[in-house]
Amino acid sequence: MISLLKNYFRTVNIYDSDSNLTPEQRDHENRSNIIATRIFLIILVITLIIFILAFQLSFQTTIVTISNPTQEQFENLPFTAYCPCSRISISYNTFTSIVVRFHQVCSSDFISDRWIQSIFTGSNTTYFYIIDFRIYGSTAFQALASFCRLSKTNAFQSITLFNQISFISPDTLTQSVFQSQIDASIKKFQLTTPNEFKTQLNLIQEMTTHSKLQSALQTNYLLTYYAVDIWQFIIQTQALGYLHVNNSPCFCVTDFNCKASSRIYNIYGEATELTVNSNSKIFMSINGFELGCLPVNAILLSTLECFYNQTCLNQLISFFPTNEKFLAMNFSEQSRFVINSTVQMIVNELMIEEWMANISYDKYFKQCAPNLCTYTKNEKYSFTFILTKIISLLGGFTLVLGFIIQLIVRFIRRLPRTEPITCNYVAFFVNLEKVAVLRALKTVAVVPGLIILYFKIINSFIFLSLKTIVYSLIQSFMSLRDVAILPAFILSIFALIGIQLYMGVLRQKCVPTYESFINNSNIGFNISYNFYLKQMNNENELYLLCGNPSRSTKCPNGYVCWKDRVPILDIQGEF
Repeated sequence: MISLLKNYFRTVNIYDSDSNLTPEQRDHENRSNIIATRIFLIILVITLIIFILAFQLSFQTTIVTISNPTQEQFENLPFTAYCPCSRISISYNTFTSIVVRFHQVCSSDFISDRWIQSIFTGSNTTYFYIIDFRIYGSTAFQALASFCRLSKTNAFQSITLFNQISFISPDTLTQSVFQSQIDASIKKFQLTTPNEFKTQLNLIQEMTTHSKLQSALQTNYLLTYYAVDIWQFIIQTQALGYLHVNNSPCFCVTDFNCKASSRIYNIYGEATELTVNSNSKIFMSINGFELGCLPVNAILLSTLECFYNQTCLNQLISFFPTNEKFLAMNFSEQSRFVINSTVQMIVNELMIEEWMANISYDKYFKQCAPNLCTYTKNEKYSFTFILTKIISLLGGFTLVLGFIIQLIVRFIRRLPRTEPITCNYVAFFVNLEKVAVLRALKTVAVVPGLIILYFKIINSFIFLSLKTIVYSLIQSFMSLRDVAILPAFILSIFALIGIQLYMGVLRQKCVPTYESFINNSNIGFNISYNFYLKQMNNENELYLLCGNPSRSTKCPNGYVCWKDRVPILDIQGEF
């Protein structure tokens, strides 16, 4: 069987011979046709291999278009899909709702009129010692109730304004990108809202401090007067001072944040506000509660530790002429504030215990309502496609190739053969004796015959040179033919593999993910995804190169490998 195949391939011939030739010419032509057939089959096989490898290693890029995609269809699209929204500007209140839970003191009895009236001492207020809780307790809790009302009003107004802001979304965002962007927007809103309230409060405190207003409770300045004579008296304002825990003095004229621990004394009477004698006695020290130059400063510098303790609360209320009962607050470990947090710390956070945001991606997608989605899909060619392409390409290629190869082989084999060129110079000069030109030189002895000799030499030399050069080139080509085919084939294969492996690698780069870009950006919180895409496509930025079609290279954490994508439309208004 093997010998039959061997004989078949030795004698295979796809070309027809001319029937009008002589037997010798027919044998010569058959031999030429067999050689041409072998060359044709070799080139055909190499071409088939190259075509098959080229199609197998390359990817088919197609642009897929989906009209009016549903949310389920959109979620199954690749990351590079581009789906412009039919409605670019969407209000936050259409897909988000923000609810706040305030500190429990704002819903407790301690900001109610019942509590404030129960600890109000009326006209006897200034009869107690200066650091007695009964002097400023009622006004301090009035200030605390005001802070709760202001915090609620400010928070609700800020939420209303936030809901009216338009979210700019030129193209449809995926659920993860949408969630991260809205979370970042809400987080920045939660940070900026308390800061605005804190700034306003600090401004009011500074104005009050520098105006040097005198408290009616005489806790910062004391108005004194004395008579010089029966017709003359002098009124003076005396700035009060307090002792800190470490007994260091502090005066309200220079520092409105002076404070001292609040207590209940047995001192009571007219003109005893600044008097302490040997009979003075401390009935109770109120844990965490401070007094200061003004009731507002006092409550801000205080903690609410005593009001989390029912025993402390009952003892405190016993010093007031009331039968009202009050319940202490319950401290929760889940609170963002510790039990000894000052009221100032709570107010700085707008007295908000928890922000609760409900974000609906379904509502956002309905508002966005993309009319069209386009994306590129890279996939390998199917076997049917490759087979169809090869058949269509080889149809005309084989016809032209067979015709050209037959002409070349017949042309080469019909050239007359001469002696091969040798580098033996002795044999070369001996053979010159056989050349017709030298024989002509021997026979010509007269001058008039020099002209004829000249033309004979030139003609003979030109003919010999052309024939020798052409034959030498043909012999060199035939000698190198078999050697050159294999390297050319190998180089072609490696070139195709290299092109396919590294095609587009210089356009594939590691860029920050949308979440990383949002978290590290110092731009306003309303950053559109389209703006993010434009920033990532900035050619001036140097990014780490990544991967190839085989995805052999991975990007670091927080980065994603981006390949060529559908061009992004230049939509105005990224923010």
